[in-house]
Amino acid sequence: ELSTENVRDLSMAIQKWGRQAAKYAGFSYFQEVNAPLKLLKGTVGEVLQVVEITVRNIPEPRERDHPEKQKVYEGTKMTQLLNEMRLSDSMKVLENVEQAVDRILKQKELAVNSKTPPKWDIKEEAFLLKSLKRFAGFLQIVCLLYGQPKDYCIVLREDKKTRLAFIALWCMNPAVIFREISKESRAVILTSGTLSPLASFSSELDTKFAHQCELSHVIDMNKQVFSVVVTREVSQISREWYENDVWLDAGYGNSSRLDFQDALGRTIVRLVRKIPKNVLVFMPSYRLQSILIERWQDTGVWDELLAAKGRVFREDGDQPFSELLEEFEEESTRDGAILFGVMRGRCAEGMNFSDDLARAVLIVGIPFASAKDLKVTQKRKYNDDCRRSGSIKLSGTEHYRLSALRAANQAIGRIIRHINDHGAVILLDKRFLGQFDSLSKWIKDSIEPQPLTAQEAEEKLAHFFAGFAKHSPT
Repeated sequence: ELSTENVRDLSMAIQKWGRQAAKYAGFSYFQEVNAPLKLLKGTVGEVLQVVEITVRNIPEPRERDHPEKQKVYEGTKMTQLLNEMRLSDSMKVLENVEQAVDRILKQKELAVNSKTPPKWDIKEEAFLLKSLKRFAGFLQIVCLLYGQPKDYCIVLREDKKTRLAFIALWCMNPAVIFREISKESRAVILTSGTLSPLASFSSELDTKFAHQCELSHVIDMNKQVFSVVVTREVSQISREWYENDVWLDAGYGNSSRLDFQDALGRTIVRLVRKIPKNVLVFMPSYRLQSILIERWQDTGVWDELLAAKGRVFREDGDQPFSELLEEFEEESTRDGAILFGVMRGRCAEGMNFSDDLARAVLIVGIPFASAKDLKVTQKRKYNDDCRRSGSIKLSGTEHYRLSALRAANQAIGRIIRHINDHGAVILLDKRFLGQFDSLSKWIKDSIEPQPLTAQEAEEKLAHFFAGFAKHSPT
């Protein structure tokens, strides 16, 4: 993505270099770099002008969910837009950029050049180099786009706060990149705990994998992990309870209900009281996390969480991330703490919370992206169009669903990090009941066949952790 500010910076940097080249006509370095820059000047100016004018003419949005002015270009309209920017020969434009970059870098390798004017500002050179590299990255995608236009779209938009115009190039098909890797390789091996379901993954990469397998976990699934879906706060012990009980469902239409927010808060309190040491709680979005925490601070649930664990951390707070992790780790040597994170956030992917760093992970909701987000609607449309033509098997709706569940799988995988580890996985949303086939194999193998209420899960959690020392492997 490029902003008009990025393009304008490059245009100004090219103009400044031209003035330096004229001033120091006897210095070959300036002339060598200026030669390709002069060829670029017109194209950069055209890109800036076309983006600004086109965005200015986009109608103001009518829907509250789309506060920004934005427009999508596909197919011939997309290539026409690029042609207006003088990018039809994008490979030649890219060669000019790379030539200027190479000449600057070559000069930098010489370190000290006696022919370089002593008053030349090295910061201007660095700024030009940075601007050229950013533009080169944009042009590389444009070159790919001209080769396979059906797999891309262009989005022009205006930022509501800054009023800056942006041009974004979106690739709708991951197979575009993966295809190049597979062509150059004798063999490609993909390994991950979140590739399931394999058929859909193969469809997205447009590759038939000759050998596919899902392996069992290295731990004893009967002894070292307790996983369950919790759908209600209390048991249906009477008609009165049945009528007043609340489903745990963090879907868009239900998550704003105060009775759901309160029931979820009480459920988390009950569960963390039975879990030793540190606990991870992952939400579907930062927005919902903020709403819930604010509600719990008003109702007293937050105080109960503090009473249960002593300290509660949140990933989106003001505390530096490295400092947060360090203090969270320290609490694992005491009574433990709670860390609220977000699926697809920093804590949910790639982090290692082994042993007492996380004895349980609580998953609140399924992290579906906003259905009205432009990237989401474009990807769904692309998959549906390709499915109708027979080029891929995965529909837009199915891709949308599986993307959310893969993010949940990533968050679940933060615990059970080695063969002697143990912990609990609690899925706090009734919608998980129909999604087991899309979860990682080790979760499918271990999850309780029937959903539990918070009361029932509370009892089983206590039994699991109380008896683990007796059953853990030696």
